[in-house]
Amino acid sequence: MEHTEKMTMNWMEQALSGRPMDESCVRDLNNLCSIFTRNTSHELRTPLAKILGYAELLREGDLGDLAPEQHHAASVIAECAYDLRKVIDRIDILLMAESQRIVTMPLALTDVATKILDGRQSTAEQAGIAMELGVMPGVPDVLGDSQHLYQAVDCIVENALKFTPRGGRVTLQVYAEPGWACLAVADTGAGIPTEELERIFIAFYQVDGSTRRKHGGIGLGLTVAKTVVVKHGGQIVVESQPGQGSRFIIKLPALPVDAQVGANLVSIDLAELALHSPVGLNFFGN
Repeated sequence: MEHTEKMTMNWMEQALSGRPMDESCVRDLNNLCSIFTRNTSHELRTPLAKILGYAELLREGDLGDLAPEQHHAASVIAECAYDLRKVIDRIDILLMAESQRIVTMPLALTDVATKILDGRQSTAEQAGIAMELGVMPGVPDVLGDSQHLYQAVDCIVENALKFTPRGGRVTLQVYAEPGWACLAVADTGAGIPTEELERIFIAFYQVDGSTRRKHGGIGLGLTVAKTVVVKHGGQIVVESQPGQGSRFIIKLPALPVDAQVGANLVSIDLAELALHSPVGLNFFGN
């Protein structure tokens, strides 16, 4: 606590002085933001779990029969609570990305894409959007955290569904390039203006930031996606034009053939992971 108070005082003194913040002050501010976010995320989980638990009990009729309008209200509460939990989960992933070590194992991007297709198919059908998966034979495995990579790809697919109109299409493609295993998500949605492409990965940034924007969300999805992919020694490439849809390509270092079958769970640091990547690690590029 004393260390936190010291960082707070240092930042306040520098801010009130009117002088530009020095490196230590910026570092303290970033640390304070991380501490606040971590504590807030932790404190939200307990009451949220209770809300979800009771909402599900009501929705399933375990606390007695409900009238149709009461059942609808319980369903709305449960769905909103699930949405909030997803936001908290994504915040936690961003915080975990601050760690310099990740626990990884060989996995196939085809498995990640198939799981996402299964999980999002119902939502797509309700929205009148077709979903497809295309897989090139012989795509190499990658070394990664399956849950984090699932979240990264799911964030992109969620965006694609959100910005694709009824009658449109979202396509997942798994293929290989020299040194890379790739997973692309293409949609026939609104597209992204060229001047916005450099900003879409900034946390909480919204292309349409007005209070009247049509689509919800707090602007964390693409930040999570890029953070996770870069953490794994990969990169994200975006191809988009307004009115013609978007294509997000995740490229991850391909594992050598002899490391793909029967490999054990491993823990590696970023410096070692960079050795697997054709371009190394670049935390500030695409």
